Amino acid sequence: MTGSEIKIGTIVDITIKGVRVLARHSDGAVVVKCDDDKGGWAMPPQAAITPVAPAEFPPQLGDLWRDRDGDLWFAITAYDMDGDAYVAFCSPQRKSVDDWGEHGVYHVAEHYGPLALVHREDGEGQ
Repeated sequence: MTGSEIKIGTIVDITIKGVRVLARHSDGAVVVKCDDDKGGWAMPPQAAITPVAPAEFPPQLGDLWRDRDGDLWFAITAYDMDGDAYVAFCSPQRKSVDDWGEHGVYHVAEHYGPLALVHREDGEGQ
């Protein structure tokens, strides 16, 4: 996947192959993107970009998502062992949520991704 195919806001892993480092911090680190969104470095064409999660991630309560196999996932309220609420995924095609940890949103993204937002109440999605 190239940079021109990536949606702005998408979370990615970046591997740079065959390029020369022009600047380096005293500790040896190279800054690629600033966490405070004040700027970043442009990635050269040689950079391999692997999407990790779409720009709309993490899911919001009521979202509808589709996985790589076309199965739908609903973002629902789930409860941990202490009774605290969090957003989890439930898929009719992949059975209901029996085990609260089994369909955590990051688990689903890792094992069934890439994911695509189908519907969000604020109008995002396809």
